[in-house]
Amino acid sequence: MSRGELNREDFFYGNKVISRLCGIWLKRDGSLLQQTLCWLYIFLFFGTAACFFICELIILGETFNEIQKFISHIGLLLTHVVGILKCLVLVCQRNRIQNIMGKLQDENYRYSSVDTFQPSLLLKRGKRISIVFSILIFILYTFVGVSAHISSQITINSVVKSGHHQNATCYNFMPYYFFIPFTSNTESQCGYALFFMDISMDIFAWIIACHDGIFAGLLNCLMIQFLIVGRALRTIRKRCLKQLDMHEEYCILHDEFKPELEKNMYGELNRCIKHLNILLQVRNDIENSFTYVTLAQTIATLFVLASCLYVSSSVSIL
Repeated sequence: MSRGELNREDFFYGNKVISRLCGIWLKRDGSLLQQTLCWLYIFLFFGTAACFFICELIILGETFNEIQKFISHIGLLLTHVVGILKCLVLVCQRNRIQNIMGKLQDENYRYSSVDTFQPSLLLKRGKRISIVFSILIFILYTFVGVSAHISSQITINSVVKSGHHQNATCYNFMPYYFFIPFTSNTESQCGYALFFMDISMDIFAWIIACHDGIFAGLLNCLMIQFLIVGRALRTIRKRCLKQLDMHEEYCILHDEFKPELEKNMYGELNRCIKHLNILLQVRNDIENSFTYVTLAQTIATLFVLASCLYVSSSVSIL
Protein backbone atom coordinates (compact mmCIF):
# COMPACT_ATOMS: atom_id res chain seq x y z
CA MET A 1 0.00 0.00 0.00
CA SER A 2 1.40 3.41 -0.98
CA ARG A 3 1.84 6.14 1.55
CA GLY A 4 -1.34 8.11 2.14
CA GLU A 5 -3.62 5.38 0.79
CA LEU A 6 -6.68 4.67 2.91
CA ASN A 7 -7.54 1.17 4.09
CA ARG A 8 -10.96 0.40 5.56
CA GLU A 9 -9.42 -2.32 7.72
CA ASP A 10 -7.18 0.24 9.39
CA PHE A 11 -8.10 0.86 13.04
CA PHE A 12 -7.53 4.59 12.42
CA TYR A 13 -9.48 4.75 9.15
CA GLY A 14 -11.97 7.30 10.55
CA ASN A 15 -9.19 9.51 11.91
CA LYS A 16 -7.36 9.50 8.58
CA VAL A 17 -10.50 10.40 6.63
CA ILE A 18 -11.15 13.36 8.95
CA SER A 19 -7.50 14.42 8.74
CA ARG A 20 -7.85 14.65 4.95
CA LEU A 21 -10.98 16.76 5.31
CA CYS A 22 -8.92 19.04 7.55
CA GLY A 23 -6.16 19.40 4.95
CA ILE A 24 -3.75 17.24 6.98
CA TRP A 25 -2.04 14.03 5.79
CA LEU A 26 -3.36 14.48 2.26
CA LYS A 27 -2.17 12.10 -0.43
CA ARG A 28 0.34 13.97 -2.57
CA ASP A 29 1.68 11.29 -4.91
CA GLY A 30 -1.09 11.26 -7.53
CA SER A 31 -1.33 12.91 -10.93
CA LEU A 32 -0.33 16.52 -11.58
CA LEU A 33 -3.98 17.61 -11.44
CA GLN A 34 -4.52 15.82 -8.11
CA GLN A 35 -1.38 17.37 -6.62
CA THR A 36 -2.43 20.84 -7.85
CA LEU A 37 -5.90 20.48 -6.35
CA CYS A 38 -4.37 19.16 -3.14
CA TRP A 39 -2.04 22.14 -2.72
CA LEU A 40 -4.83 24.55 -3.69
CA TYR A 41 -7.07 23.05 -1.01
CA ILE A 42 -4.27 23.30 1.57
CA PHE A 43 -3.59 26.92 0.60
CA LEU A 44 -7.26 27.96 0.86
CA PHE A 45 -7.89 25.97 4.05
CA PHE A 46 -4.89 27.10 6.08
CA GLY A 47 -4.68 30.50 4.37
CA THR A 48 -8.17 31.37 5.61
CA ALA A 49 -7.30 30.28 9.15
CA ALA A 50 -4.01 32.21 9.08
CA CYS A 51 -5.76 35.36 7.81
CA PHE A 52 -8.36 35.16 10.58
CA PHE A 53 -5.67 34.62 13.23
CA ILE A 54 -3.77 37.68 11.98
CA CYS A 55 -7.01 39.68 12.16
CA GLU A 56 -7.38 38.57 15.78
CA LEU A 57 -3.85 39.74 16.57
CA ILE A 58 -4.41 43.11 14.86
CA ILE A 59 -7.48 43.87 16.92
CA LEU A 60 -5.79 42.78 20.16
CA GLY A 61 -4.34 46.23 20.82
CA GLU A 62 -7.71 47.91 20.44
CA THR A 63 -9.24 45.80 23.21
CA PHE A 64 -6.81 46.87 25.93
CA ASN A 65 -8.97 49.86 26.85
CA GLU A 66 -12.06 47.70 27.47
CA ILE A 67 -11.33 44.96 29.98
CA GLN A 68 -14.45 42.91 29.21
CA LYS A 69 -13.71 42.77 25.48
CA PHE A 70 -10.04 42.05 26.13
CA ILE A 71 -10.70 39.12 28.47
CA SER A 72 -13.29 37.65 26.12
CA HIS A 73 -10.97 38.12 23.15
CA ILE A 74 -7.87 36.66 24.82
CA GLY A 75 -9.75 33.48 25.72
CA LEU A 76 -10.67 32.81 22.09
CA LEU A 77 -7.20 33.82 20.91
CA LEU A 78 -5.55 31.31 23.24
CA THR A 79 -7.87 28.60 21.97
CA HIS A 80 -6.70 29.30 18.42
CA VAL A 81 -3.06 29.35 19.55
CA VAL A 82 -3.58 25.85 20.94
CA GLY A 83 -5.25 24.91 17.63
CA ILE A 84 -2.14 26.04 15.75
CA LEU A 85 0.07 24.01 18.10
CA LYS A 86 -2.09 20.94 17.53
CA CYS A 87 -1.85 21.43 13.78
CA LEU A 88 1.95 21.67 14.04
CA VAL A 89 2.04 18.46 16.08
CA LEU A 90 0.05 16.58 13.42
CA VAL A 91 2.18 17.96 10.57
CA CYS A 92 5.64 17.83 12.15
CA GLN A 93 5.06 14.55 13.99
CA ARG A 94 3.29 12.87 11.05
CA ASN A 95 5.86 10.11 10.50
CA ARG A 96 6.16 9.45 14.22
CA ILE A 97 2.38 9.22 14.71
CA GLN A 98 1.98 6.95 11.69
CA ASN A 99 4.77 4.71 13.01
CA ILE A 100 2.89 4.50 16.32
CA MET A 101 -0.26 3.52 14.42
CA GLY A 102 1.71 0.84 12.59
CA LYS A 103 3.19 -0.60 15.81
CA LEU A 104 -0.27 -0.78 17.38
CA GLN A 105 -1.48 -2.83 14.40
CA ASP A 106 1.56 -5.05 13.88
CA GLU A 107 0.50 -8.26 12.12
CA ASN A 108 3.11 -10.22 14.10
CA TYR A 109 1.08 -9.77 17.27
CA ARG A 110 -2.28 -11.14 16.20
CA TYR A 111 -3.42 -13.88 18.56
CA SER A 112 -5.74 -16.79 17.87
CA SER A 113 -9.13 -16.83 19.58
CA VAL A 114 -10.02 -19.22 22.35
CA ASP A 115 -13.12 -19.36 24.57
CA THR A 116 -14.05 -15.79 25.57
CA PHE A 117 -10.73 -14.38 24.34
CA GLN A 118 -11.61 -12.81 20.99
CA PRO A 119 -8.88 -10.28 20.09
CA SER A 120 -10.28 -9.51 16.61
CA LEU A 121 -13.67 -8.73 18.15
CA LEU A 122 -12.06 -6.39 20.69
CA LEU A 123 -10.27 -4.53 17.90
CA LYS A 124 -13.47 -4.23 15.84
CA ARG A 125 -15.36 -2.81 18.80
CA GLY A 126 -12.53 -0.41 19.58
CA LYS A 127 -12.38 0.71 15.95
CA ARG A 128 -16.13 1.34 15.95
CA ILE A 129 -15.84 3.39 19.14
CA SER A 130 -12.97 5.44 17.70
CA ILE A 131 -14.87 6.18 14.48
CA VAL A 132 -18.04 7.19 16.33
CA PHE A 133 -16.05 9.35 18.77
CA SER A 134 -14.14 11.06 15.94
CA ILE A 135 -17.34 11.84 14.03
CA LEU A 136 -19.16 13.09 17.13
CA ILE A 137 -16.30 15.34 18.22
CA PHE A 138 -15.98 16.65 14.65
CA ILE A 139 -19.69 17.52 14.55
CA LEU A 140 -19.64 18.98 18.06
CA TYR A 141 -16.69 21.25 17.31
CA THR A 142 -18.33 22.32 14.05
CA PHE A 143 -21.24 23.68 16.08
CA VAL A 144 -18.83 26.29 17.46
CA GLY A 145 -19.04 28.23 14.20
CA VAL A 146 -22.75 27.53 13.82
CA SER A 147 -23.50 28.73 17.35
CA ALA A 148 -21.53 31.92 16.65
CA HIS A 149 -23.68 32.56 13.57
CA ILE A 150 -26.87 31.94 15.57
CA SER A 151 -25.61 34.32 18.25
CA SER A 152 -25.02 36.97 15.60
CA GLN A 153 -28.52 36.56 14.18
CA ILE A 154 -30.03 36.96 17.64
CA THR A 155 -27.98 40.13 18.14
CA ILE A 156 -29.07 41.52 14.76
CA ASN A 157 -32.74 40.84 15.49
CA SER A 158 -32.53 42.46 18.92
CA VAL A 159 -30.81 45.55 17.51
CA VAL A 160 -33.36 45.88 14.70
CA LYS A 161 -36.28 45.53 17.12
CA SER A 162 -34.82 48.17 19.41
CA GLY A 163 -34.62 50.64 16.51
CA HIS A 164 -30.91 51.38 17.05
CA HIS A 165 -29.68 49.69 13.91
CA GLN A 166 -29.20 52.97 12.03
CA ASN A 167 -26.05 53.77 13.99
CA ALA A 168 -24.93 50.17 14.44
CA THR A 169 -21.77 48.84 12.80
CA CYS A 170 -20.85 45.33 11.80
CA TYR A 171 -18.96 44.91 15.08
CA ASN A 172 -22.25 45.26 16.98
CA PHE A 173 -23.39 41.99 15.43
CA MET A 174 -20.18 39.99 15.78
CA PRO A 175 -19.99 37.53 18.70
CA TYR A 176 -16.18 37.59 18.41
CA TYR A 177 -13.99 40.66 18.11
CA PHE A 178 -11.55 40.67 15.16
CA PHE A 179 -10.28 43.04 12.49
CA ILE A 180 -12.45 42.83 9.34
CA PRO A 181 -9.97 42.90 6.40
CA PHE A 182 -12.45 44.48 3.96
CA THR A 183 -15.10 47.18 4.00
CA SER A 184 -18.20 46.27 5.97
CA ASN A 185 -20.43 49.34 5.72
CA THR A 186 -23.44 47.67 4.11
CA GLU A 187 -25.61 44.80 5.31
CA SER A 188 -24.35 42.48 2.58
CA GLN A 189 -20.72 43.31 3.37
CA CYS A 190 -21.40 42.61 7.02
CA GLY A 191 -22.82 39.26 5.93
CA TYR A 192 -19.56 38.51 4.13
CA ALA A 193 -17.64 39.32 7.31
CA LEU A 194 -19.92 37.02 9.28
CA PHE A 195 -19.39 34.24 6.72
CA PHE A 196 -15.60 34.76 6.91
CA MET A 197 -15.79 34.44 10.69
CA ASP A 198 -17.94 31.27 10.52
CA ILE A 199 -15.62 29.52 8.06
CA SER A 200 -12.49 30.50 10.01
CA MET A 201 -13.95 29.37 13.32
CA ASP A 202 -14.95 26.03 11.81
CA ILE A 203 -11.50 25.52 10.27
CA PHE A 204 -9.88 25.95 13.68
CA ALA A 205 -12.55 23.69 15.19
CA TRP A 206 -11.89 20.98 12.57
CA ILE A 207 -8.12 21.10 13.14
CA ILE A 208 -8.62 20.75 16.90
CA ALA A 209 -11.16 17.95 16.37
CA CYS A 210 -8.73 16.12 14.07
CA HIS A 211 -5.96 16.28 16.66
CA ASP A 212 -8.18 15.28 19.58
CA GLY A 213 -9.69 12.41 17.58
CA ILE A 214 -6.27 11.01 16.66
CA PHE A 215 -5.01 11.39 20.23
CA ALA A 216 -8.09 9.62 21.63
CA GLY A 217 -7.86 6.93 18.94
CA LEU A 218 -4.22 6.18 19.81
CA LEU A 219 -5.04 5.90 23.51
CA ASN A 220 -8.07 3.71 22.77
CA CYS A 221 -6.06 1.35 20.57
CA LEU A 222 -3.23 1.24 23.13
CA MET A 223 -5.68 0.34 25.91
CA ILE A 224 -7.20 -2.45 23.79
CA GLN A 225 -3.77 -3.85 22.95
CA PHE A 226 -2.87 -3.91 26.65
CA LEU A 227 -6.09 -5.85 27.32
CA ILE A 228 -5.28 -8.25 24.49
CA VAL A 229 -1.71 -8.97 25.59
CA GLY A 230 -2.89 -9.44 29.19
CA ARG A 231 -5.51 -12.00 28.17
CA ALA A 232 -3.07 -13.59 25.72
CA LEU A 233 -0.71 -14.29 28.62
CA ARG A 234 -3.51 -15.94 30.62
CA THR A 235 -4.55 -18.15 27.71
CA ILE A 236 -1.13 -19.30 26.50
CA ARG A 237 -1.66 -22.96 27.34
CA LYS A 238 -5.15 -23.18 25.87
CA ARG A 239 -4.07 -21.49 22.63
CA CYS A 240 -1.00 -23.72 22.31
CA LEU A 241 -3.10 -26.85 22.82
CA LYS A 242 -5.49 -25.60 20.17
CA GLN A 243 -2.67 -24.89 17.73
CA LEU A 244 -1.30 -28.43 18.22
CA ASP A 245 -4.80 -29.98 17.85
CA MET A 246 -4.59 -31.37 21.37
CA HIS A 247 -7.50 -31.79 23.74
CA GLU A 248 -8.15 -28.78 25.95
CA GLU A 249 -8.05 -30.90 29.10
CA TYR A 250 -4.76 -32.52 28.16
CA CYS A 251 -2.62 -32.73 31.31
CA ILE A 252 0.88 -34.03 32.06
CA LEU A 253 3.06 -33.81 35.16
CA HIS A 254 5.84 -31.81 33.47
CA ASP A 255 5.61 -29.89 30.19
CA GLU A 256 9.07 -31.10 29.17
CA PHE A 257 7.52 -34.51 28.70
CA LYS A 258 5.90 -32.96 25.63
CA PRO A 259 8.75 -30.95 23.99
CA GLU A 260 6.56 -29.68 21.15
CA LEU A 261 4.04 -28.20 23.60
CA GLU A 262 6.75 -26.69 25.80
CA LYS A 263 8.49 -25.08 22.81
CA ASN A 264 5.21 -23.66 21.56
CA MET A 265 4.35 -22.22 24.97
CA TYR A 266 7.78 -20.61 25.38
CA GLY A 267 7.43 -19.15 21.89
CA GLU A 268 4.03 -17.63 22.76
CA LEU A 269 5.37 -16.31 26.06
CA ASN A 270 8.31 -14.69 24.26
CA ARG A 271 5.94 -13.12 21.71
CA CYS A 272 3.68 -11.69 24.44
CA ILE A 273 6.68 -10.20 26.27
CA LYS A 274 7.97 -8.57 23.07
CA HIS A 275 4.49 -7.26 22.38
CA LEU A 276 4.27 -5.80 25.89
CA ASN A 277 7.65 -4.08 25.48
CA ILE A 278 6.51 -2.54 22.18
CA LEU A 279 3.33 -1.25 23.83
CA LEU A 280 5.36 0.33 26.63
CA GLN A 281 7.55 2.03 24.00
CA VAL A 282 4.43 3.21 22.17
CA ARG A 283 3.09 4.64 25.40
CA ASN A 284 6.31 6.66 25.77
CA ASP A 285 6.13 7.79 22.14
CA ILE A 286 2.53 9.00 22.57
CA GLU A 287 3.47 10.89 25.71
CA ASN A 288 6.48 12.51 24.04
CA SER A 289 4.43 13.52 20.99
CA PHE A 290 1.45 15.02 22.80
CA THR A 291 2.70 16.06 26.23
CA TYR A 292 3.51 19.73 25.48
CA VAL A 293 0.36 20.44 23.48
CA THR A 294 -1.66 18.83 26.29
CA LEU A 295 0.05 21.15 28.77
CA ALA A 296 -0.73 24.14 26.53
CA GLN A 297 -4.33 22.98 26.26
CA THR A 298 -4.64 22.76 30.05
CA ILE A 299 -3.18 26.23 30.61
CA ALA A 300 -5.32 27.77 27.85
CA THR A 301 -8.43 26.10 29.25
CA LEU A 302 -7.81 27.69 32.65
CA PHE A 303 -7.63 31.13 31.00
CA VAL A 304 -10.76 30.43 28.95
CA LEU A 305 -12.71 29.32 32.04
CA ALA A 306 -11.53 32.38 33.95
CA SER A 307 -12.51 34.71 31.10
CA CYS A 308 -15.93 33.08 30.77
CA LEU A 309 -16.57 33.45 34.50
CA TYR A 310 -15.50 37.10 34.43
CA VAL A 311 -17.69 37.94 31.43
CA SER A 312 -20.63 36.07 32.96
CA SER A 313 -20.25 37.96 36.23
CA SER A 314 -20.39 41.29 34.40
CA VAL A 315 -23.67 40.51 32.61
CA SER A 316 -27.10 40.88 34.17
CA ILE A 317 -28.55 37.62 35.45
CA LEU A 318 -31.64 38.24 33.30
